[in-house]
Parts: sequence; structure tokens; C-alpha cells
Amino acid sequence: MEPITTLTSTQEDAIAYLHSRTRKNDFRVKRKATRMVREFCEARGYSETETTAAVRDMWDVYKLEASAD
Repeated sequence: MEPITTLTSTQEDAIAYLHSRTRKNDFRVKRKATRMVREFCEARGYSETETTAAVRDMWDVYKLEASAD
């Protein structure tokens, strides 16, 4: 049985991926993190507006965590 995956856990996974990379500002790293959240939303039928908001929320939390360090 597959574990339940939520939007929040997907966003957290994307943020963890960003934190684990040594070249965090590399375009490919940013693109993959964004794609992780976007693909989750698209697979579950989120609207374009909801998908954009979910990606933006992920980046906002990442920036907050990065500035807290």
C-alpha cells in the first residue's frame, strides 16, 4: 500500500531537495523543485491558479527557512 502523499508533504520534499543541493541557485535545481510541486498538482486536477499558488508557497517557505539560517 502506498503512503498518502499530500500537497504539504510534496512541498516539504521539494524544500528538502533544495536544502540538500550544494548548488542551490543552479537553474536545474530550482526547476526540479518547482516541477515536483507542479506535477503533483497537475496529477490531482488542481487549477492553474491553485498550482501557481502552491509553487509560490513552496518558494516562500524555502526563502523564509533560508533567511532564518
